[in-house]
Amino acid sequence: MDVDQLRVEWEIYRSARVRLLDAINLGFSNRDPLSEFSEAIVLAQLGGRLADSRVQRGYDLTTEAGDQVQVKYLANPTQQWINEHHIRSDGLWDRYALVIYEELRPRRTLMFSAQLGAVGGALGKRHPRQESELQLTKRNHDQIVTENDRFQKLGVEVLPIQ
Repeated sequence: MDVDQLRVEWEIYRSARVRLLDAINLGFSNRDPLSEFSEAIVLAQLGGRLADSRVQRGYDLTTEAGDQVQVKYLANPTQQWINEHHIRSDGLWDRYALVIYEELRPRRTLMFSAQLGAVGGALGKRHPRQESELQLTKRNHDQIVTENDRFQKLGVEVLPIQ
């Protein structure tokens, strides 16, 4: 592909991105589009309001109940994940929303409370600092989704994206 064709393809992407950000009322942004879209998804799922600063540390939105929610995403192919996710509880959020994308399609949100130790124990984790960290793999994701009732009792919600 030559430079002129790359410019054409980029302009198609740029125009689509601007339309998406306008549609979800975020205005123009140079932030990662999956981050922006993930925040819009979680806001639609939970309600509340986005943080005043889109780049502040700690949390991205506040629910109507006052919970501060950190929003992140994990994007992978459908079958074999190449990326994992490391959740860290730093005391700045009450809930941690992880939007799962497969083939760039949003599939579900995993919503964690700040109590990660019990979740790590139920997943059989052996990594250090389990009370404040969780290293999430595809196997862990699949177990949480499959055993939804069990993990819901440990403070993990699985929110489908319709």
